[in-house]
Amino acid sequence: MSHKREKFAGWKPLVMVDDFEMDALPDSHRHLMTRFGEIWMNNRYQVIKSEAGSVVMPDTEEERSIVHLSIKRIDKKPIHLWRDLLRIKNELVGDECDAIELYPRMSRLVDSSNQYHLFVFPEGYHFPIGFNDRFVKDGDGTTDADKPRQQPIPTWYGEETNDAGSSPDS
Repeated sequence: MSHKREKFAGWKPLVMVDDFEMDALPDSHRHLMTRFGEIWMNNRYQVIKSEAGSVVMPDTEEERSIVHLSIKRIDKKPIHLWRDLLRIKNELVGDECDAIELYPRMSRLVDSSNQYHLFVFPEGYHFPIGFNDRFVKDGDGTTDADKPRQQPIPTWYGEETNDAGSSPDS
């Protein structure tokens, strides 16, 4: 097995890079901790967690922070593994927070590296779009091109692994 395969073989929990570990980071990364927020890393990803504005909670009128997660792979290759992004959001902000990945108008476009951005709303804030109910279907290993395909459900999804009922998008 190659070194790269071992590096990405299993998921390790994200941990915050502390001052001691900062000394081991390249100069290009070291300034990020103080300039932008916290740096979190695991064997696959580096995430910068920072504040990105606020939202007023409709039920309490309390102003709460929106969290910005700037995510890139350690090996700097492109990603878009939806479940990995969901897991990062859950580990760093919470399971019951909604997040968006914004595809901006061209005048606001930021596309300088293989880096991805999630904007996470506080727990209790109901995002005005999206599904209201949970629906998770386990993959059945089908290779039939006419059937929808899904990966097996990861254990970190929790106890409700294979929800019954009809799909919200059917």
